[in-house]
Amino acid sequence: MATMSLFGFGALLLICHGSILSIAVKVTQDTRSFSSASKGGELQPGVETTVSMISKGPGFISEQWFTGPAMLPGARVRIYVDGEPEPSIDADVFMMGGVGDCLEQENTNTPWGTKYFGHLANNGGVYNKFRIPFGESVRVTLESRLQDVAPYWYIIRVVFGLQLSVNGIELPASTRLRLYRTEKRVLQPYEFLDAATVNGKSGWLYQVTLDAASTSFAFLEACFRYTVDGESIQYLSSGTEDFFLSAYYFNRGIYHTDSAGLTCFDNNRQMSAYKFFDDDPMFFTKSMKLQWRCGETQDPVNGCPNHFQPNMKSVFISPGNTTTSLYAWVYEYDL
Repeated sequence: MATMSLFGFGALLLICHGSILSIAVKVTQDTRSFSSASKGGELQPGVETTVSMISKGPGFISEQWFTGPAMLPGARVRIYVDGEPEPSIDADVFMMGGVGDCLEQENTNTPWGTKYFGHLANNGGVYNKFRIPFGESVRVTLESRLQDVAPYWYIIRVVFGLQLSVNGIELPASTRLRLYRTEKRVLQPYEFLDAATVNGKSGWLYQVTLDAASTSFAFLEACFRYTVDGESIQYLSSGTEDFFLSAYYFNRGIYHTDSAGLTCFDNNRQMSAYKFFDDDPMFFTKSMKLQWRCGETQDPVNGCPNHFQPNMKSVFISPGNTTTSLYAWVYEYDL
């Protein structure tokens, strides 16, 4: 067994055979918790409403839970950290929980949950446990997509005075969680999508959720590309379904694990899936770019690397236009 410290903060990280076991984060006299619940509140149509305003940081949000008619897909949660004028997190409540625009099918798959998020009741009971750090304050707002006044239920939990660690990795005090989002963009065949671009920061690509709909699943041939610190492209997958740790166009259907899952699956038409880089963190020190593509080609310049023989018939089918929503969650910090 070996021990080491990450980022010079002195917390003890235990490593055995290359796997992260645990990290000791000390509780101090400043460590405390906070919880708040809203029961049957009302959201006016098209009005962004503050549901939680927390000060006296530093701290981090440790859990959120949403339910009610106002909190169906399309409802938004926005999180403003330290008085920022624009929210660093502006998310569809269901996409934040790894689920795309497919509520009817999703309701047949409930209840399910992982250590990071889940969906435990039809039309509600959506929770997530993303640790969202702040320095002085954090403000949370909700907005319904409905045209009429609608009720909501909401819970938030916060921890103060405790060093931020995520899955056993201690992060610097400057760390902030940022959401890079693409929503309902129609990609043309073989079009590239720059899903997240970060410059002048260090960080950790933490989680990705993809919701895509087309006339066929030919778009699943696309590789995920990852460029770190201006170096050569790294390939995070040989296709889309294996990015989410499945294979053969998700031929076993819905699954939910801590590392990855398929939350919606309408064969040959729509899929929603998530991937956490938790035990396999994707770090960068200066910059990063995450790219996806609508389908794939075999050309040696822009195509995904492969080992097909020259006389092998192409396995790639031309994709159709693909309506794409992609969320990339990134922890960013200064070193």
